[in-house]
Amino acid sequence: MQHIFHLGRETKLCLTEILTFYPEAKDLGGFALVKNADPKILKRLGGTIKISEVKQELPASLPVNFTELIFNELKKNIPNSGKFQYGLSIHPSRTGLLKKILKELKPKLKQEKISSRYLNQDGKNLSSIQSANCTELNLIFTNEKTYLSHTVATQNIAAYSKRDYERPARDDMSGMLPPKLAQIMINLAQPEELVYDPFCGSGTILQEALLMGFQAKGSDLSEKAISDSQKNLKWIGKECPLEIKDATEIDSYPKNCTIVAESYLGPPQKGFPTPEEAKAALAKLEPLYLDFLKTPIPSGTKVVLALPFFNLQNNPIFLENFIEKAKELGYSVPAEEAPLTYARKKQVIGRMIISLRKK
Repeated sequence: MQHIFHLGRETKLCLTEILTFYPEAKDLGGFALVKNADPKILKRLGGTIKISEVKQELPASLPVNFTELIFNELKKNIPNSGKFQYGLSIHPSRTGLLKKILKELKPKLKQEKISSRYLNQDGKNLSSIQSANCTELNLIFTNEKTYLSHTVATQNIAAYSKRDYERPARDDMSGMLPPKLAQIMINLAQPEELVYDPFCGSGTILQEALLMGFQAKGSDLSEKAISDSQKNLKWIGKECPLEIKDATEIDSYPKNCTIVAESYLGPPQKGFPTPEEAKAALAKLEPLYLDFLKTPIPSGTKVVLALPFFNLQNNPIFLENFIEKAKELGYSVPAEEAPLTYARKKQVIGRMIISLRKK
């Protein structure tokens, strides 16, 4: 059995997360094709929006009556009673084809005496919330093949939103790590038992690690940050050891820990700087990150960090030669063609995700 993982906005980062669980996953450009996957894994993945089960796999060049193809698949999912709610999503988006198929499906279902309603009345692909509330089929076009798939799991957007926006202690000025990204970082690190965050802030990484079933420990230079973490962990019914400590002065680490952290991203930005200003700002921050890596992190320890980059249009500015400097400090770095990044379109400061291992 094959499944298609529908990836979030930062497709390279999201695909890398899937590859930690399924090394043989095939990149379909915004999607990943996985054999023998368990759809329940979606609860653990921060970067996958939904998972669909492949029903048919066709050569891309083969002429197909898509309406008939989808109609036959929909008929397998008709409920015994009540109105049948369904929807269709096409990737890449083809509004004309989508509207045509939906228009042709309605009378065919009526002819079969099936009371039905399709949810994409606006002629657009379904949202995650809509996908979770109907039978959704997907047409996914690639250069080699066309896939017809049935959505079997969708991300719980409401749960993520609650953990992000409703927790009692939030600090807009210090930057807030999205719970989804915290999950992705933890998955990239592949902890064995304990997740340690030495820049714990308001506790997002600790929160997600505990909810994922790991042990956790956090520290931060800020007394307010420790207080915020305590409040937020109590809010989800969890707790873990916390202490006030400068990350650059840590003299010992918990046994068998995995380090996952978002470091200080710098002061809030009121607008986009020039490339020169961006480079100067990162140069001021870099010693903090390097001094942390100089602490006695045990050999073999995995470290996943979120560090800042300036999301300048067509010219992102990253920490200069940071990977090489980390290697000089005794860390190995997985080969990557380009940095893994996470940023909204008009966000000034984005996050660069790096994975290291102390030699």
